Amino acid sequence: MAQLDTLDIVVLVALLLGTLAYFTKGTYWAVQKDPYASSFANGHAGKAGKSRNILERMDEQGKNCVIFYGSQTGTAEDYASRLAKEGSSRFGLKTMTADLEEYDYENLDQFPEDKVAFFVLATYGEGEPTDNAVEFYEFMGGEDVSFSEKSSDEKPLANLKYVAFGLGNNTYEHYNSMVRNVTNRRR
Repeated sequence: MAQLDTLDIVVLVALLLGTLAYFTKGTYWAVQKDPYASSFANGHAGKAGKSRNILERMDEQGKNCVIFYGSQTGTAEDYASRLAKEGSSRFGLKTMTADLEEYDYENLDQFPEDKVAFFVLATYGEGEPTDNAVEFYEFMGGEDVSFSEKSSDEKPLANLKYVAFGLGNNTYEHYNSMVRNVTNRRR
């Protein structure tokens, strides 16, 4: 029988360790974490401690201007960010942007007069609200409700003074219908 020299032993040990590592990967080491276990992967669960009341959030952060956005492709969100920067740099406002689906709307009528609210709303498809503005649109009454017959107490945002900016393509039949519907429902 041939005698094993040191180099052969080193190679055999390396092969043994490599084989052992290969068969134990994922069991004892390099174990993948469950991507759904993270609180950030669970939608709004990462924000569980944060309030959905925009007035509370503005007070917590010391803001006096909020720019809500309803965006499908990110354009309205980009415009909201630009408006926030301009409002801060040019007018000294303490601005924040807010995704419409992250807040409740029931208390917007209680908006103080020393705070400003903007809505940057894109129209999607055939005059529909964007995915993140569907709940807001339904809160405002959607298309099924005729506000001309309702009293001002029943109209959403009747007491809120705000600015609304619409985004859309003027070649479409329902150009800027989202912002038009929101402003018409206030009257």
